[in-house]
Amino acid sequence: MKKIITSCLAMAALAVGVATTLAQQQRVTTTKQKVGQRIETRGQASSRLASLRPSVAFAVTQPEKSAVTSVVVPGANTMFGGLMVYSDKWQTSESTPGVVSIQAREGGAISMVHSNKDMLNVKSAVKVNNIVYATAMNLSTYKIYVQEYSATSWTCTRNEETDMVNLASSLACDPTTGKIYGSFFNTETEYWDRFCSYSASLGEATDIANMNRDVHALAFNSEGELYSPVLPTWT
Repeated sequence: MKKIITSCLAMAALAVGVATTLAQQQRVTTTKQKVGQRIETRGQASSRLASLRPSVAFAVTQPEKSAVTSVVVPGANTMFGGLMVYSDKWQTSESTPGVVSIQAREGGAISMVHSNKDMLNVKSAVKVNNIVYATAMNLSTYKIYVQEYSATSWTCTRNEETDMVNLASSLACDPTTGKIYGSFFNTETEYWDRFCSYSASLGEATDIANMNRDVHALAFNSEGELYSPVLPTWT
């Protein structure tokens, strides 16, 4: 297997915002897609070394003009939660992965809530009720795992080996149906371009469409609309 390299700060999306200050809200442009709508594919990606860089994020679909909208971003007093699995500081100090709280503003503070070494290899995660479902890859053995964590004690309650096709770069839960979706690794293109539904109980992905682009960030709103940052499709 080709070596897959992790870099930057990875936040596995568990985000829940609180204490929003409306006066401090900003507006940005993004794209949205209802799950179940057709996702277009264009061309075939050339083979390359797959990257786990969470800083590079692509959209689920090429947006039409009607799909591009101005959305409200949480104010500076909003706090988010996530999993920290990498930090540049760890190059000179001990690794301390775990659950963190994040101030939703540029340069916002990141505070450790609960440190857990088991979370070091997490690639993607989603919180559903009181359980965090995760996919992980051991960067020493390149083995892939399905994991579960308690959202109260933050202990790992499940760690089962699985196949590379079940490794996701991002997971998100549709609050209108309770179903989990994600962007999964494609062993043929070596991109995270497979849009799949995900069975948390089985730890298995079921293909829905090829997105024809790398996707590293997905999130649903309360209406079941799926969002992701957008960059061009393959050429």
